[in-house]
Amino acid sequence: MPRGLKSVPEFALKANFYRPSTYKGETAYQASFEAKIIFNYMQIKDILLGEGYKSLEDLSAYLIRERLGLMWDNPIFAFSNIYGEEFEFLVYQDRISVWDHHGSVSIGVFPRTSTGVREMLAASEEYTHGLIRCSECGDKMLKTDTAGRYFAGSYCKRCWETDWIDENGREHKNVRDIEAHENYE
Repeated sequence: MPRGLKSVPEFALKANFYRPSTYKGETAYQASFEAKIIFNYMQIKDILLGEGYKSLEDLSAYLIRERLGLMWDNPIFAFSNIYGEEFEFLVYQDRISVWDHHGSVSIGVFPRTSTGVREMLAASEEYTHGLIRCSECGDKMLKTDTAGRYFAGSYCKRCWETDWIDENGREHKNVRDIEAHENYE
């Protein structure tokens, strides 16, 4: 059976919200869109620190997979800060990873504690005001002062030049990792 919904309303097909996919004679409908579950900043602390966080995956499975037919592995959860800017998050064990609304810039990884949630909300407000924390040392800097980026990480000049640039000025995956690998051989 192909992944997707077995049936969708006619209006959704006419609007191209779903497209049919056939596999071994069976048809399923795959979504032409993405969806997010967005929580208000005033409730996010209660959800993350209470029993609600354990049900996030169930909520995602019900709303995203069963009702909308979206089949990605990572649920897309988000919260909006006091300014209305959205941030995506993922809860993994006792940590909360947070990214900008595109999921392309890391805002930070925070403990799933009351203090951690406060830090998460403070970091989201700082990001809205143009500040970001270095992914290596955690120092605050202007977004425009980011010396380098690797995947979703943003690095200050000191950390970028120490860990990501070799003695010849070439950018590498991570100079420390490369040096450790070269010394191992």
